[in-house]
Formats: sequence, structure tokens, C-alpha cells
Amino acid sequence: MTPALDPEFREIVHGSADYRQACALREALLRRPLGLTFSPDELRGEFDQWHFGLFAGNDLLACLSAVPADTGEVKLRQIAVRPETQGRGLGRNLMARAEVELVRRGCTAAWLHARAEAMGFYARLGYETEGDEFLELGIRHRTMRKSLCVAER
Repeated sequence: MTPALDPEFREIVHGSADYRQACALREALLRRPLGLTFSPDELRGEFDQWHFGLFAGNDLLACLSAVPADTGEVKLRQIAVRPETQGRGLGRNLMARAEVELVRRGCTAAWLHARAEAMGFYARLGYETEGDEFLELGIRHRTMRKSLCVAER
């Protein structure tokens, strides 16, 4: 399937059909390769997170979850793009549109745990590394952070 040139960005409601698509994509790309699956408790724990996606009609192309904190910062996690649509700018599109929405919701900074092979992607989006490399689920990661303050962008 070729995605629309301007896919629809929308919030994914926890428990909805869109959410089930996002969980399936995240599980297939990010969890199953590590021998992991979502437990019902993990999915219930995502109720207070914000979930966003890019869609071509009802088909999910890319998604991410955001964990808001009382400090105004937000942790981005579980960023996934359907394999057959990778390399078409959807990840960059999703991140840019999510950042606009996060600013609208009052977030001042975003951070994430970037897998070593994805650090270049996030660096091109303005994220800067922080601290030392660490292992998470047996994979090398670095914390990366970006200010979302409009005056600094």
C-alpha cells in the first residue's frame, strides 16, 4: 500500500480499534523481536498516556506514545512505522506533528530512550544526547532530549 502524501494525524484513544492497531504494530516491530508481548496489565497502564498516529483512511501507518509528567516534560516511547512504508518520511512527519500537539498541550520538552541505530534519526530532528549509553532490554540506548519551547525552535 502506498500511503497518502499527507496522511491524517490523529490521537489514538486507548482501547479503540486504532489503539489495537497501534498495539499490534508496536508488538510486531518492537517487542516480538525481543521475545516480548504485551500483558493486559501493561496495556491497562497505558491508559494515562497519549497515543498518536498517522493514518491513510483507517490504516495505521505510524504511531507513538507519550508519557506526560507534572514537570511539563513528556517521554516519547514505542515509536513505530510500518515496515512497508519506512523511508518515506512518515517517522519525521509523525514526530513533527506530535511535537506541535505536545506544545499545544503545554509540554516544554520531550525526551526518549533512543536505540543506538536510531540516534541519527532523532539527532536530525533536533534531539540531543544526554548521559552515557545504557542497556535496556539488552539493546544499547542513549537518552535524547529536545526543547519544545516555541521561542527556542
